[in-house]
Amino acid sequence: MSPCASGLRDATGLLCTVTDNVDSALIRAGKHLRAVSTVAVGTDNIDLDTCTARGIPVGYTPDVLTETVADMGIGLLLAVARRIVEGTDYVRGGQWLRF
Repeated sequence: MSPCASGLRDATGLLCTVTDNVDSALIRAGKHLRAVSTVAVGTDNIDLDTCTARGIPVGYTPDVLTETVADMGIGLLLAVARRIVEGTDYVRGGQWLRF
């Protein structure tokens, strides 16, 4: 039994991230498991069939990254429009001389 599975033996809830593989073996290890939730937009890493079969509700955080993705998109547009990377390389390369 994996360390993660042994830690679920007496747990009633599981909070995971998108990098955690919550497969059927892990879910079955949680004999008292009553809820599974992930701090992620989707549930691809959770075996939903096993949770459904055991009557365990699964929660997730929809729209948690909506603003972050929008901010990053605007930031990348500005970086391209203002040639930020080229300017940084120019300065770090010692080509910007001040008189």
